[in-house]
Amino acid sequence: MHPHGTGLPDDGIVWAHIKTLAGDPATPYLPSIDHIYRLPETSLPIPGIPVHTISSEIAKQLLGVLGGPEVPSRWSGGIGVQYLQGGHWAEGEGIRNLTLKVTNVLESTVVTNVHATLPALDETKVIHIGCHWDYWSRIGADPGTGLAAMLALSEAWAKTFPGGTHRKTVFSAWDAEEPGIIGSTEFTQLYSTWLESTAMSYFNLDQALEGSGSLEVVASPLLREVIRQAALYVAWPEGDDVNVRDGWLSTIPQELRTTSTNPNS
Repeated sequence: MHPHGTGLPDDGIVWAHIKTLAGDPATPYLPSIDHIYRLPETSLPIPGIPVHTISSEIAKQLLGVLGGPEVPSRWSGGIGVQYLQGGHWAEGEGIRNLTLKVTNVLESTVVTNVHATLPALDETKVIHIGCHWDYWSRIGADPGTGLAAMLALSEAWAKTFPGGTHRKTVFSAWDAEEPGIIGSTEFTQLYSTWLESTAMSYFNLDQALEGSGSLEVVASPLLREVIRQAALYVAWPEGDDVNVRDGWLSTIPQELRTTSTNPNS
């Protein structure tokens, strides 16, 4: 936990949602553009109960006044309070009721995706690299490090290929990811035909830097061998004449050695 780790401080609140449908809830499965029919506010597929994220500091206060039996061990968290199931208030607290005041207001707003590309000889197959740019939901990790990495990569790309690339490469910064993966979903719904015919691969950089100093990669089966082969030709940032594959193997945490993050898996 902050300041000794990547977690939020006690009074930090995570940006989150419990929407069951990605994208604009007023235009489910369709792009949110002017001429598309929009659901009325009373029919939106959003939770019908008040929901709000809270800090661990507030959660500790609320859990501290609950009574009842202890929860199963796997339900217990790590905020330094006894976890009880509730059903009645803790003895001696003098509490009869808690009131939740909700002041949330539904409003429509414009979200903005930002895209950058270079001229390409072949635009029939596209390599897509993306990261959302809205809200820092963790201490710098998501999307802070990812966005910084993508900006650095796009700058290096432009300097390395000033006249353009052979295959089309698109860098995308997505808006409104935390409220429900809205920016990227709306893009895919609007340009689904183009993506289905041209998209070769997509690399997500939301949390590019975080954790143990090793490398963690999750990929579709079609790209796993590509990653293994690329790891042989890219230099590891530490050590002389060490490639990514060897550095990856030497630093991977023990608990991940049999998972898809292993370069030999």
